[in-house]
This record gives sequence, C-alpha cells and structure tokens, in this order.
Amino acid sequence: MTAVQIDHRAGKTTVNGSTSLAQGTVIDLTVLSDADDQVVIEALQLSTPLSGGSARLQFTATKPGTFPIRLRDKGIELATVNIT
Repeated sequence: MTAVQIDHRAGKTTVNGSTSLAQGTVIDLTVLSDADDQVVIEALQLSTPLSGGSARLQFTATKPGTFPIRLRDKGIELATVNIT
C-alpha cells in the first residue's frame, strides 16, 4: 500500500508521497483542506466527500494513465496520479 497525503490550505497545496505508481498498487489517499468539498478522480470514477477538514480514499491502481485529483466544487486540481 502506498500512502499519499495532499494538504490544501490557504490556497497552497503540498503533496507528501509518490504519485507515480505501478498498476496493482493500492493507494491510500488522504486530502486535508480548510474547506468542505468533494475529492474526485473523474477518469477513474472515484469520489469522496471532504468534510471536517479531511477526506480519505483507498483504491487499487488498475488503469494506466495520468489522472488529475481535484476538488470538484472549487474546480482546483490538487495533484496528478501517474499509473504505469
């Protein structure tokens, strides 16, 4: 399992952990934010609510490609996951 933490507060985004992953990797994604929203990876049809300052999403990297991780309501791209 690979842990990735994205911290988006006061308009600044910090990513801790590798976002370049091999197919078959289980990803434990945590997003921290100072605003409620919805964390989405649209191309993988994944989403989870971000409320109370954090959201967590676990998934297996099964499809190769480059996939943006976004805050849906704010329209902000937080990071990109690259699956090879």
